[in-house]
Amino acid sequence: MNRQALKHILQSNYDRDQWISTLQFLTGKREYLTVHLTPKTIEINTQEADRIVKTFYQIGSLKTSDGISLPIFEIILEDNIRIEYNKVSVNDFIKKYIIKDAIKGALTTFSYDKGHEKKEWRFSFISKNSANDFFAEAEAEETNPKKYTYIFGTEEEHRTAIERLYNLEQSRFRLEDFFEAFNVEPVSKKFFEEYKSLYKQFSGFLADEKNEYRSIFEAEINDFNSKTKEDIAKEIDKDIRNFASRLMGRMVFLYFLQKKHWLGASNQQYKDGSSTFLSDLFYNDKESQTNFYQKYLSRIFFEALNTPDRKNEEFTLHNGKTVCIPFLNGGLFEEEQEPKRHREIQFPAFYFEDLFTFFNGYNFTIYENSPEEHTVAVDPEMLGHIFENLIDYNKDTGTFYTPKEIVQYMTQESLIEYLNTHLQKERKEIENLLKNHYTKPFNDAELEKIDQLLNDVKICDPAIGSGAFPMGMLQEIFNLKAVIAYELKKEWNPAQVKQDIIQNSIYGVDLDEGAVEIARLRFWLSLVVDEGIPKALPNLDYKIMQGNSLLESYNDIDLSNLATADEQIISNQQTVLEFGDEYAKEITVFDAVSIEEIQSLIKSYFTKSGNEKAEIKQRLNNIIEGKIHSKIYKEKKRLETLINDFYKKYNLSKDNDLSGFNLKSKEIKELFSNKEQFHNLEKIENELISFQHKSERPYFLWHLYFKEIFDNGGFDIVIGNPPYIKEYTNKSAFDGFRSSPYYIGKMDIWYGFASKGFDILKEKGVECFIAQNNWVTSSGASILRKDVLTRTEIKQFIDFGDYKVFQSAGIQTMIYLLQKNAKPSDEYQVYYAGLTDSNINKNQLEDFLNIDKLISKQRFFIKFEIAFNNKNYFDTTINFDNPQLVSLLDRVSLKKNFELNEKEVIQGIVGAPDKAFIVRDEELHNFNSEELQFIKPFYTNSTGIASENIIYLCEKNFNNKNIKDFINLFKHFEPYKEELIEAKNRYKTPNKKYFYLHRERDENFFKKGSKIICQARCLSNCFFYTENEYYASRALNIIKTDRINLKYLVTFLNSKLIYFYYKNRGSIQGIMLKFDKGPLLKIPIYKPENYSPFLEFFELITTTLQSKENIIEGIDNKHIANFFQEIVDACFFEIYFPEEMQEKNITVITQIEEILKKHQAENFEHLNDEDKRKMIATLYYALKESEVQQKMRQFVTASPDVLKVILQS
Repeated sequence: MNRQALKHILQSNYDRDQWISTLQFLTGKREYLTVHLTPKTIEINTQEADRIVKTFYQIGSLKTSDGISLPIFEIILEDNIRIEYNKVSVNDFIKKYIIKDAIKGALTTFSYDKGHEKKEWRFSFISKNSANDFFAEAEAEETNPKKYTYIFGTEEEHRTAIERLYNLEQSRFRLEDFFEAFNVEPVSKKFFEEYKSLYKQFSGFLADEKNEYRSIFEAEINDFNSKTKEDIAKEIDKDIRNFASRLMGRMVFLYFLQKKHWLGASNQQYKDGSSTFLSDLFYNDKESQTNFYQKYLSRIFFEALNTPDRKNEEFTLHNGKTVCIPFLNGGLFEEEQEPKRHREIQFPAFYFEDLFTFFNGYNFTIYENSPEEHTVAVDPEMLGHIFENLIDYNKDTGTFYTPKEIVQYMTQESLIEYLNTHLQKERKEIENLLKNHYTKPFNDAELEKIDQLLNDVKICDPAIGSGAFPMGMLQEIFNLKAVIAYELKKEWNPAQVKQDIIQNSIYGVDLDEGAVEIARLRFWLSLVVDEGIPKALPNLDYKIMQGNSLLESYNDIDLSNLATADEQIISNQQTVLEFGDEYAKEITVFDAVSIEEIQSLIKSYFTKSGNEKAEIKQRLNNIIEGKIHSKIYKEKKRLETLINDFYKKYNLSKDNDLSGFNLKSKEIKELFSNKEQFHNLEKIENELISFQHKSERPYFLWHLYFKEIFDNGGFDIVIGNPPYIKEYTNKSAFDGFRSSPYYIGKMDIWYGFASKGFDILKEKGVECFIAQNNWVTSSGASILRKDVLTRTEIKQFIDFGDYKVFQSAGIQTMIYLLQKNAKPSDEYQVYYAGLTDSNINKNQLEDFLNIDKLISKQRFFIKFEIAFNNKNYFDTTINFDNPQLVSLLDRVSLKKNFELNEKEVIQGIVGAPDKAFIVRDEELHNFNSEELQFIKPFYTNSTGIASENIIYLCEKNFNNKNIKDFINLFKHFEPYKEELIEAKNRYKTPNKKYFYLHRERDENFFKKGSKIICQARCLSNCFFYTENEYYASRALNIIKTDRINLKYLVTFLNSKLIYFYYKNRGSIQGIMLKFDKGPLLKIPIYKPENYSPFLEFFELITTTLQSKENIIEGIDNKHIANFFQEIVDACFFEIYFPEEMQEKNITVITQIEEILKKHQAENFEHLNDEDKRKMIATLYYALKESEVQQKMRQFVTASPDVLKVILQS
């Protein structure tokens, strides 16, 4: 079958004979296809199935090359049935009739009788499980089948389907080849890459400084004279990117509308609109292709789709044709978002030609995919993927696209916890209801209660991004309500149900207006799905809002209480209020009645349009401005009172000289601060008012906009993927937040989102975040940990380890589910799941998230429940060890009789920036002997090999010398001078000379003498002893003490026992150990009375590794050193677990000491090199052939609960 013939079949109405010929083409001459001469009628014996299915046949079966039989079904739907409106019924039918007797899955077509007005038909591969290990773990409960679908019978090119079917025909025809043929991931990835390229083309054209259109955006800049050229350029570029994003987003939206035949229809029934409306306009009017945006798109956007009350919704196009285009409202097509002269923009014609060629090559579906439903097409979820990955967006904002498998898990678990809090049912039953729609354990009254709980739930994503989590919540609530309506035989209006969920339950905030626009767009699309004919979309301005979720203040002015009555100046009319001595201002303030009016206005705004909509928005802005005026007035009065009280106290006039006072006293400092803030208030007030008319604000008025929520205690669920930003990577992201009680140095900004989430939750509400997993151990997360322990109970901790959840970011992540609790229990159960293999596929990820939590037989993860003792983790790190592991680690801790102190461990040198102090070896000749005394070999790892040199200058060694007297050093620093000065100011050390190191540390640690070098980040413990000079970088820590033998200590720190302990109780990031100073100090060190045999083995291991030739022919020196280290490990096992080893008869120290003594190992240090090599070989064989080795081989089997756990960690 050639491609043209296949394309014709896929574009035509369903025809059984043609479809069988397609299946015959796929199987070729291979005897994999069996076609029944007479299709087998399948009897339907339920009233509900009879309602949706007209005829049901099995037309044959197909067998894969790996022996899997797939029955082939043909379903003719009743004329009035649309699958998208009857998902619950169709899924129930699939479970009862299609999958029930199928071994692995089935191939099914869904279509209508010939002559039906709906040509569209579906080809689905329906599977009982994911592609990964069918029935690897059978589950007791019913599970939803997975449906992978192509939509045919449309005018699209079906390029992807044709390509995939040809690939399947050429494949080995295994079951996995079927999964690949229906795999939606490559479609999404390819679409995104092409979309991104075109986006760059459009935005790059407008951003080009040679282009006249850049000035259109430049003209929109406010406060032009107060900004730097760089800031202006950044703002213009951002506005251009947002414009291009909106333009392409609107066009994608219209492509989805075309699928519903809503564009270019002949009447308001909207049944005959063109599915190629936009591209037809472009190609049929060649003269207008260059100004297609001006002549067509801008008019359709802003004069048609955004204009109500047009007669019969008619609109005359530029080509003179009059067609029907619906009024959609909602805010998507508001022209106020665009620059005033945007209609002057003319793009090169080939830009739109490329765009339409690209769009027309894909099948668009208006139904969002889920992990159970996969349509091989471009769906609305792709919009979110596009937004969160476009043009380095995530680099500065710390935002990453969350895979749908993660979104579904988090939304389901959050809702399960919410329902579990309010129902007297087993959690497992609630989980099975939500995830598998299994209703048998619930009576009608209980289902009614659940339905009401779903009506009442309030959900917020404080960093909404493209809306993935609220959209996921919408789908889960909608699907569960559909199941309940089906069971209770309630009338079902999907469009109205969705709108009610959005209006009553969904809230979101994001700093980026582009994110907010995309999130709203996805919600509008979700409503469009279920509408038969166009209907004005709701306004989401006060549901999904722009703002900084972390701040409800501006320049230290608290704005959180604008909505409380005690902040009001009671007045119902224009009032003149004095703002200080020099000026007065006429302002409008509002009484407490206006506060209640806000919620009423916001509710009514949701469904308003046209002038009424604009009037409500203006009214809301007026109220908020009045409250800001009132707030500033009271703040001025407060400060004025404080200032006057000071002058009255000392009987001074305001003009009196304060020279007689101690200007450093607390009282005088407060006076100056109050006066400065008083004079700044006018500027702050003007800025606050101006923000009311801007699209982006650096704060968010939680208690004003969402007052009704807080009047009822707060949100039930806070969910999301907050931004991950360290302060050193984006300092401005923390502006305004540093005065927060949740701020601490070295924190990540997402910690602030976590604590803010607790603030806005009601008691017993749940917070579910996906974020970095190192908050449980990081020093920068100490405030968050305390907040978690004092205000919540941890319900779940899902640790992804080193698996890259976010493909574009190399970070280790986790999911937590917390429940707000004013009085957390001292001990409670926590469910923990951890991935142990980072190289898993998407299907294994689903298994990890969803396979029965505690009875899993899979080998790539661990799952358990632990009794979490809350009090154990105050002022320390948190871990989720299983009880057996806790007991073992506690035994290690109890052996401690020594610990390092603060003065004995330092981090290496910090230049800030380091590059300014680096000198390469080939550059050393540029410096004279006097200068070279300040240049030291610089070590960036613990190998003992210096990779470069560092200029070590600080106050202590340079004193008051003049840098210009060291001319070559002066010349070296000159190119870095501005950067160094800026860094000194940034790190608040402006008095340090610019050429001084930022952190020079105590130089005694670097000079000759015994010390231990530690790599700060490594896969295993990697400690290195040296007596040489060692100027170390910030990537290293140095241990120096005379209270314990350092040769013994390095042997101890490199042991398997310490690796085991640190991996579980120390600081880790994914699979990397983080040997920072704090965790290093907490290692439980054992100091023996006698350092033998450890010093002997230190010498043996060190000499072996330093030898340049093999000590034993045919055996690598590393192998010999590792063997000696295993002997050392065995000694430490006996010291820490003597009873265990005595009981199992596997003690080794006595035999080891006898062997060392026999061969006079205590004299090793005094031997010459040749004799040392001989002794190493002798001891290697002696130990290998001894009883010691035999006992060590028994460690795992003899001690499964202790040594096996340590050795296999």
